[in-house]
Amino acid sequence: EWITSLHQFAESGAQVYWLRWDWNQCPDGGLENLKEALTQIQKQNPALQEVHVFGHSYGGVIATLLAQTVSLPIPMHVHAIASPLAGMGKLSALCPPTGINGRALQANVSLTQWRTQHKLDGAFKDEAVDPQVVTIPKAQIIKLPETFNGRRLGHNWSLSYATTQWLEAQSKPAPVQPVEKPQQE
Repeated sequence: EWITSLHQFAESGAQVYWLRWDWNQCPDGGLENLKEALTQIQKQNPALQEVHVFGHSYGGVIATLLAQTVSLPIPMHVHAIASPLAGMGKLSALCPPTGINGRALQANVSLTQWRTQHKLDGAFKDEAVDPQVVTIPKAQIIKLPETFNGRRLGHNWSLSYATTQWLEAQSKPAPVQPVEKPQQE
């Protein structure tokens, strides 16, 4: 599911770093790996002005934990896409609770949660309660539509949708602010 998104990011000219983790482990190990990677990226790029972190599914759980526990000296924008932030499956059965629900974001951090429609998401549709639904103060929630490019917008396809929408928003010029003319005397 990442191939299209990675191509789009690369074509945009963004510096892209890929962090893969063993999704059979609990999120805390992935969180430590992500923290270490961000530290290295900052050391290698001292002129870096902001960081955008995209996490899909369990990766979004790790990215959200990052947003709630790590503050960088530069703005960090975290995107959790089709992520079971309330817990489910192996995440709930084998791992300690993440503590995501209700926990605030760190300073200088924003979080956007891209939620699929519960019953259209192949990973979540059999869950009695939508595992994406949590309350995180100041987080932005984007509810995904039923379809994207003529296809059902389910779990894997949600990543392409979110990154396409985000890249399109980044390519739009900033709105022109009206300049106040000095008054004539």
